[in-house]
Formats: sequence, C-alpha cells, structure tokens
Amino acid sequence: MPLDMLATAQTSLIGISNDNEFYSHHYLSEVFRGDIKGLLDDWQRSADDDADFIAPPLRLRNLHRDYFALREKLGRERSVRARIELQRDFFRRLLSALDYPCQPMDLKLEEGDELPVLGLIGQPGLAQLVLLGALDPDGEGN
Repeated sequence: MPLDMLATAQTSLIGISNDNEFYSHHYLSEVFRGDIKGLLDDWQRSADDDADFIAPPLRLRNLHRDYFALREKLGRERSVRARIELQRDFFRRLLSALDYPCQPMDLKLEEGDELPVLGLIGQPGLAQLVLLGALDPDGEGN
C-alpha cells in the first residue's frame, strides 16, 4: 500500500463531511486525527509485512466502478426483488472492504416484526451495530 494513500487519508479525512460545523475544526484537525493514527499505522505495518494487504481506504476506492455499474443497473431494473439482489451483491463487497462480515438474516424485533439486515456486529445480549441495506424503491438515486 502506498504511503501517500495513508498520508492523504490522515490529512484530508476523506469521507468525512462536517455538516453545519457539527465537529469543531480543532476536533477534526487534532483529536480525531490522533484517534485514528494508531489504526492508520496498523494498516501501514500490515502493508509493509504483506504485499497482498490492501487497506480499507484503497478497497473502498477500488469499489467505485462497481458502485457506478450498480447505479446504472438499478436505473434499468424494474423488479424490486432483482434490485434488492443487485444491491445485496454490492453490499457484500462493500462490507468486505470495510472488514465487516456480511451475514444476511431477519432480525426479530420486540414487537414481533422482522427486519432484514445484512449482519450484526458486537456481542449477543449487548447493544450491537446493525448493518442495514437501503433500497431506493423509485430508482431516483436519493
């Protein structure tokens, strides 16, 4: 993995949008950058040790063609079921790029309803991160 990719991620905070100045400039430029430094250093060490290792920022960048191909296919596809399958295929690759497992299931809610999810992250019995995929039923791209 090129050193400049990690340096760019550290300095530009790619993918982070500071809407309505929710985060202070100090937080983003100093605190957050320090918080992720260890993770970026780990990725760099992994890249140095294993020529096949690709850090998540590069994996995400490599998905851009797949994403735009998906958007084009979704624009043509009228079947909701087929659209869901197209999206799930992309979500599998997206979650893999982020090192999250894709384990589609129906999550039973307290009210007895079920929610289709792409996976759960965390310990059973404790609060978990629920991985959801969202369908654009009208194909408007919003």
